[in-house]
Amino acid sequence: MSADGTLYLIDPLTGEDREKPTSLGQEFLKSGVVDAKLFESTLVFRNGQNQFYWVNNVTQHPPQVQSFDYVPSLANATISDYLIIPKGTKGSTMIELLVPDPFEGLWQITENKKSQQYRDINGASFGKVQYLALNAKRELLALYTEAETRGRIIVLKSQLNQEFNRFDTKLTDAKSLEWCGNDAPVLTYPERILIVGPNEYESVDVRASIVGVKSVNELDGLRVVTTEKTYFLERVQPKMLSTFKVASITASAKLLKAQQSVDMNQPKADDIINEMGAKNLI
Repeated sequence: MSADGTLYLIDPLTGEDREKPTSLGQEFLKSGVVDAKLFESTLVFRNGQNQFYWVNNVTQHPPQVQSFDYVPSLANATISDYLIIPKGTKGSTMIELLVPDPFEGLWQITENKKSQQYRDINGASFGKVQYLALNAKRELLALYTEAETRGRIIVLKSQLNQEFNRFDTKLTDAKSLEWCGNDAPVLTYPERILIVGPNEYESVDVRASIVGVKSVNELDGLRVVTTEKTYFLERVQPKMLSTFKVASITASAKLLKAQQSVDMNQPKADDIINEMGAKNLI
C-alpha cells in the first residue's frame, strides 16, 4: 500500500500484480497513508491525522473502505503501535483496534461503535503504553508501559477485564513486544531478545554482523529473524526437563544414563537396569 492510498496485490512467488493497482479514494491524496497492517485478508490503515480505516477483504474488487470512530485526542499523537483484534476473537463479531493513548492507557476502537478509553484495571493505572501484543491463542494481552523508566510488562485478559501480572523489568527502550507462543512476552532489542516471566527475565543474544532483529509470534513458539539467521524458540516440555536436567533421578533420566553407559562400554548400565527393575520402574 502506497502513501497516496493505492492498494497493490502482489503474488509473493512471482512478484507480479494479481490485480490492477486500485486507489482507495481521493481523500488519501491529501491526508496520506501513514502505515497499514494486514491480518489474513483484513487490512487496517491510518492517515496523517490518525483516522483509522479498514478493508474487510483486500481480495474483493473493488475494495470497500470503511472508517472507524475518530478519536480527537489521537489527532496529533505519535502512535508507536496499534493492535488488530480480528473478528471471532473473544466471540466478537466485529473487528477491534487497541491504540495507545499519548498520555495514559489505551483506546478500544470498535467497528461501527463509539471508542472507549481504558486508563487502568481495578484502579491500577496502565501508565503510558508503548507496545501491545496478543498471545497466539488471542486470550492474553501484554502491554509494555513506562518504556523510558520502568519497562513495565502487564499481562491481562484480552477482554481487558482481568490482570494476571505486572512486572517492572527496568528494561527500557525496547524496539518491539511479541509473545513466545502462549507462554511469555518477549521484548526485542537490536542485538538480543528478552523473554519475560512473572518475576524475572532471560536474555538471548542474537547478534549478527549487521544489526537488526525481527520477532514473530508463532502458535508453538517464537521465530526470530536476524540479518544472517533465523531462529525458532519453543517451550521445553516438563518431561524433557526431568530427563535431561543435572542429577535427575526420574526413570527416563536413569534410562538415558544406562544408554550412555552402553555407548561408552561401561558395565554400569546393567546395575541401573536391575535397580529400575527391582523398583518396578520398567
